[in-house]
Amino acid sequence: PQLARYNGTVSTAYNFIYDNITEFPVNPFKLISKFKWGLLTYNQMAKENNCTIEDICECLGTDGYSIYNGTNYTIAYNNNQPSKRINFTLAHEIGHIILNHHKDFNVTEVLKDNFTQEEYKILENEANCFARNILAPAPLSQNLPSFLIV
Repeated sequence: PQLARYNGTVSTAYNFIYDNITEFPVNPFKLISKFKWGLLTYNQMAKENNCTIEDICECLGTDGYSIYNGTNYTIAYNNNQPSKRINFTLAHEIGHIILNHHKDFNVTEVLKDNFTQEEYKILENEANCFARNILAPAPLSQNLPSFLIV
């Protein structure tokens, strides 16, 4: 795409909420388990590959990534981040999966090296939009009493 497809992304996020989310705040770990996707921490990856978390971050990004092997998805995330950052990262990676970024662009991983800078930014913006809208949907947030907003 030439630009991020925000309208379609928001619509997809709201449909995802309707079909899959029954309570707020959203627990991305439960969603990943529900879909039977793999889940790895950067600590696990570093231990298995006899390297440091810094090495993992340098190769795959500081927050997380998702991979598609043609059949299944696996999400890896940096578990040394604050819990709210982890939740956003997981929702972001779920966004890449639900928005079909792996399949539509025929890539195993949505990483900078697999796209032009412009393409990568568009896909990242779409995944961010998806995450934002499942974690804090505007219609729900707008109706919160002011004393509940942090």
